[in-house]
Amino acid sequence: MDRIPEWGRAQIAILLEFGREQGVSVEQCLVGSGLTAEDWSRVDPSKAQEAMVIHNLIKRVNLHPFLLGVTMGQRCDLITFGLLGKAMMASPTLAEVAGLASRYLGGELHFNRIRFRHKQDAVYTLFEPVGYYPEPVASFLLARDMGATIAFHQHVLRSIPELLTEIGFLSDWLPGMEILEQHFDCEVKVKQPENYTKGNKVKHYLTMPFANSFLFDQFDKQLQRLVGLPNLSRGRELPLKQRIAHHLSAMGYQSVSREDMASRLNVSARTLARYLQSEGTTWRQLVTDIRLNHAQHLLQNTPFTIEKVAFSVGFSSASAFSAAFTRETSCSPAEFRARSD
Repeated sequence: MDRIPEWGRAQIAILLEFGREQGVSVEQCLVGSGLTAEDWSRVDPSKAQEAMVIHNLIKRVNLHPFLLGVTMGQRCDLITFGLLGKAMMASPTLAEVAGLASRYLGGELHFNRIRFRHKQDAVYTLFEPVGYYPEPVASFLLARDMGATIAFHQHVLRSIPELLTEIGFLSDWLPGMEILEQHFDCEVKVKQPENYTKGNKVKHYLTMPFANSFLFDQFDKQLQRLVGLPNLSRGRELPLKQRIAHHLSAMGYQSVSREDMASRLNVSARTLARYLQSEGTTWRQLVTDIRLNHAQHLLQNTPFTIEKVAFSVGFSSASAFSAAFTRETSCSPAEFRARSD
């Protein structure tokens, strides 16, 4: 499974509906995708199939791919997000929404990996491409996720003003970015090190308008079963270190106290302390080991810059990451990558 169930079908439906409005037939939208007008709604399209439909629409619609993506994102609602949308709706706080996004949109289940970074009084939502798509399609995919933030704000978070304070993009200014700037009434910066949105950390913990912790837990558990993730809330059958690694990954490898992690694991702080002692390690060292293990994976399997790898595993700078990596592995990140090639 390369995506959340029902997600692809809903996105294809949005693309086909817009295509019809623009005079593009269903057959023209689906050409080369392996989907047909008769059966597309009976299957759950893969990411590759959806990417082909997007490519076809970009070719036939006279809109810049980024503007088209923002437009499609704005047409998303919690129905198109399926079970994940229901979980988002019931989430107690935006922090819980962030946890959902990190779990289900933080790996290979989506076109962009969505992570969160806490820095001083701000929360950054980072959008990192997963896989390699032609530039028009890649631009569309990023813009669609950004447009979906508008839709989510309109449908769920309208009661929370000034949600974002800044938006940043790797690229130059593109048509459609003004829609984001106007909707959120914040500055859009271009030629940034990452694609991101920046929000106020205090608002990250405000109670959501439709919060229901019981429904949230049920939807989350259903999602875990559907996509094959371990049950992070009750997965006592997993080794404790693996459970800690899953939680750190879901949190974007950001700093967390030993006591907070114990609470997330549903174990006592004393139990976690005894575990660390039995492993002959400390909490700080364990977190460092988990971060650097993931960093090694990124260095071996992605073209990310050293700076991007550093941010991806929770370090505040490339220099701090390089120093920690060299101290623990006796070689620099660049040397490690060269040896792996």
